[in-house]
Amino acid sequence: HQGPQVAIMESDRGVSRNLSQNAATAGSPTSSDVDENSAVAARTSEFGEELKGLVGKPPPLANRTRSGQKQEHDSLAFRVSDESPSAHQELHHRRDHNSNSFSTNVRLSRSLRIVDGLGVTIGIMVGSGVFASPGEVVDRSGGTRLALLAWTASSVLVMLGALCYAELGAAFPHAGGDYWFLRLAYGEWAGFAFTWTNFFVLKTGSQAIILYVGSSYLIGGAEEAKGDARGNGWVISVVAVCSVWILTGLNCLGVKFGSIVQNGLTTLKMAVLVAVCIIGVVFAATRAQTGASSAAKDNLGLNAAFEPGKDHHDFANTGMGFALAMVACLWAFDGWADVAFLGEELANPKFAMPVVVLVSVGTVAFLFILVNIAYMMVLTEDEISSSHALAIDFAQTIGGSTVAGVFAFAVFVSSVGSANGSILTGGRVFFAAARDGRFPAILATLGENSRSPYAALIAQGIIDQNNRPKLP
Repeated sequence: HQGPQVAIMESDRGVSRNLSQNAATAGSPTSSDVDENSAVAARTSEFGEELKGLVGKPPPLANRTRSGQKQEHDSLAFRVSDESPSAHQELHHRRDHNSNSFSTNVRLSRSLRIVDGLGVTIGIMVGSGVFASPGEVVDRSGGTRLALLAWTASSVLVMLGALCYAELGAAFPHAGGDYWFLRLAYGEWAGFAFTWTNFFVLKTGSQAIILYVGSSYLIGGAEEAKGDARGNGWVISVVAVCSVWILTGLNCLGVKFGSIVQNGLTTLKMAVLVAVCIIGVVFAATRAQTGASSAAKDNLGLNAAFEPGKDHHDFANTGMGFALAMVACLWAFDGWADVAFLGEELANPKFAMPVVVLVSVGTVAFLFILVNIAYMMVLTEDEISSSHALAIDFAQTIGGSTVAGVFAFAVFVSSVGSANGSILTGGRVFFAAARDGRFPAILATLGENSRSPYAALIAQGIIDQNNRPKLP
């Protein structure tokens, strides 16, 4: 803006100098000189006024397209930070002015600490997968050592993704996580497609499956968890649906209350995993001292790794099986990026987001590999590959049906903790989309005291109960 103003001032001063010089040299100016100088001054003044009017003047409203308004909104969103609440208000004011879709005060509060973010992320990842998937991984990969390699490769892959999310979450700490990233990168359609898919299939479907599997462990114990669940299928469904609504109600009370529940459940799950590792080592050491045959030597011995025919697939089939084994591993890791959905509620996100993502993924990857080693120290390769409820078989080998019942309840608690974290984060995606006018506006409603997106959470619960597995 200063360039045109300087040009105007120089032009005005030049005209004044010309008039003064003409007057000094000519003495008494003639009528034609006065007329000519007056005309030049008038044209210069008219031009200057026109430039002054254009400086800082926005284009006419009729020429501002919808795309231009969206770009203006997005450019402002990049400048929004935790230290500028007025910028947040301006962002929502502009969106409200353009689409009339939500209130200017719809914002979540930053009340989560790093320990809360760790509790949510670790709690989601440690669900029922680590208690059931290892058998499938061994069966698909073709051997216990290849199974450990699949878990290691999956851990590296997840860590690479975590590094990306650590940077994205710190740069754009907004509610919605992937919804916000996809929207900025590819446009409104990508954010909407992601939200729609999560609402009707991915997020709600995974929550229903997790709670159904956990409920099958709780209701039937060892026998039902092994697959004989059809007789009590309706009871399992009732427990799963009740669990959905209990967890949804707890999260409607506020993110702080939901995170406290999540931290407690995560602590219990971590204790169970550590106990599995210790029990496996103690059991293998005891059998080694008594001279009994040990599964640890067959599964983990280095000399056995090179025995011909140990892996029961050729190279081509082993490669395909290894890839399929990694799919099962990655399912167990599901939820590692969900902390990005809490970006608007995490205090000091530029520091906390990378810490939460990297520490949680590293911790869970380390524990998953140790738990698999513990399984291999107790059970034979055939027992692992044919098991549909590996944690129950592990417990029965250790201490019989009593210990198996304890482990069945532990798996249920682990499933509830994973589902609670998923419900907590999932509601933020639908809230963010509704706030931007991409989902029904009612889903952007917050509790007056809890500041929780209870409408989005309730809608998510309704879809959850309809997505529960149906028994044949």
